[in-house]
Amino acid sequence: MAACDGGSALPDGAIDAGPASDSAVDASFAPVDVTVRSWTGDGLADATATVVFLDPSGAVTSQVSCDAQGHASAPIVAGGSVIVIQSTKDPTNLARQYERLTQIRGVKPGDELLVGRSKKADNRRGITSVMSASYNLLPQPSGGPYLAIGCADTSSGNAGAPITLTFHDSCVTPTFDMLSLQDGGSPLARHYVWQQGLPYAPGTTVTIPNTWQPIGQNTTTVLNTPGGLTRVFAQLDAVINGVPREIDRRGVETPPSGTNTIPLRYAPISTPTLVTASTVRGIEIPERQARLVTGNASSVTVDLAELPLPSIGVVTPNQMGMTWSESGTGNPDARIFHWAASWTDNNQVTHEALWEIMEPTDSGRTLVLPSLPPAFASHDPTVILDPLRPPMIRTAGVSYIDYDNIADYDAARPHGAELRDVGARFLSTPHAAHLSQGARN
Repeated sequence: MAACDGGSALPDGAIDAGPASDSAVDASFAPVDVTVRSWTGDGLADATATVVFLDPSGAVTSQVSCDAQGHASAPIVAGGSVIVIQSTKDPTNLARQYERLTQIRGVKPGDELLVGRSKKADNRRGITSVMSASYNLLPQPSGGPYLAIGCADTSSGNAGAPITLTFHDSCVTPTFDMLSLQDGGSPLARHYVWQQGLPYAPGTTVTIPNTWQPIGQNTTTVLNTPGGLTRVFAQLDAVINGVPREIDRRGVETPPSGTNTIPLRYAPISTPTLVTASTVRGIEIPERQARLVTGNASSVTVDLAELPLPSIGVVTPNQMGMTWSESGTGNPDARIFHWAASWTDNNQVTHEALWEIMEPTDSGRTLVLPSLPPAFASHDPTVILDPLRPPMIRTAGVSYIDYDNIADYDAARPHGAELRDVGARFLSTPHAAHLSQGARN
């Protein structure tokens, strides 16, 4: 793919060492294609973004404006990187501007990279439409049902009143699945009804059949729990039309090291189940491991020693990046940084900047933020335009990730920094994913 209109490249002499043949050019200096999406989860292209291509030394080789499809492409040598600059005004406050800055390092010729958010199955935007749901109350009910649906918002009044389902045109599909949950009976217990392939028909009513069944039980066993934790907890979600919907969450306070068992409510229905175990130390969550199960999930084991990762210690931010300490070893698929700051310019516009950087793992413990090209100095939080009002650092953090269905950084890189959300990826494929993180807020 050729560079987008509006792109500019440096003179050939600045980036071409004069390879001996065309095949050498193809092997060591080939295009990288970048697709830029918005950060709202609507999956829409960001045609306003700029992509900067750099060689391994950090020198700029090309600067390309994205086309209408959010694409930008330019040649790059192995070990180079790309920086994506997305700058938007707050539509509700023109005195506020958001600077979303992303770098993917260790890029190779031929890469196809994604920056921004893929379309989320529950992205709720645009025109709304309404259906309703009718149901029978259980004996001795404790309120009305809770309905878990991929796309719709739900609301109801008094127990027994119809439930309103509000759909958004950004995520509607011809049919939808629905899990209904209701507490009642004697003794009081949770019950469920599972319906699949319900037609989306605005203005109509869907009937929840009076076939309530007692909900099942899941046993989540957390192995190799580290000592000194405040809490370990597990959450069980049913993945309904591609959207995780929480069914239960429970934990163990001041858990012993080793093995901890957590019982969770579980509906044995024909949809994937996502179980996520998280550790808590103080108010921080230093690690999280997710497992996606497509079969029987009545018993799930989460081994925190599986997919081992370094543990993050103290994170120390500074105006140009951060340093951190860590312990332990592992084989992460990638390391991901976030760093945020805000400042007010001479026009009284407040800029809120967020850097997100994805890179292969090395032994370094220092992050230095890259500088933007001079034309983007007003968007660059490392450029101190007013010494009396330097950018105020909001947060800084480092994360390691490892997925058992991703082989290495080469396989992780095309997915971008979205991989950091280990409970939101590959929701139809059985897998395990581990996150280790630390931050300073």
